[in-house]
Amino acid sequence: MPRETLFSMLRALMLASLVAVVSAAAAGQELAVLHVRVTLTDAAQSAVPVPRHALLISDNPSTSAPRRVVTGADGTIDVRLRPGSYTIESDEPVAFHGKGYQWAQTITVVAGRDAVLEFTAQNADVVDAPATSTATGGANDADPSLVLSQWQNSVVSVW
Repeated sequence: MPRETLFSMLRALMLASLVAVVSAAAAGQELAVLHVRVTLTDAAQSAVPVPRHALLISDNPSTSAPRRVVTGADGTIDVRLRPGSYTIESDEPVAFHGKGYQWAQTITVVAGRDAVLEFTAQNADVVDAPATSTATGGANDADPSLVLSQWQNSVVSVW
């Protein structure tokens, strides 16, 4: 085999190895999990999960449109994120007992470590309740998803 062909093959092998190492390092950025829990406190001082609450997740500084996520029936959501700084905020206020609750918080996500964020009545921005249907009593009514959770384990059927 000619010597020049051998050097060409060796160069191609070295270049391929370098590309593989660089792409593995870029793709190997470990994702972390952000656990978010949204709850409010009812008149009996019991924690009430806020289901189907839309949150917007933006990186800091913002490089793209916010990512919209929604809590589950238990008021929680787990989101996989790259390491960095993020702002998590409510898309719209939640109506509960005549008040509107919304949240905005900045959090730093570290590679290989899960992050936890608790949104409660204590750390909420309280605003006038968002307008709801006047046929059901207006702004003093809670978000329908919160009412459902109140009666979920009872003998009452919700249509």
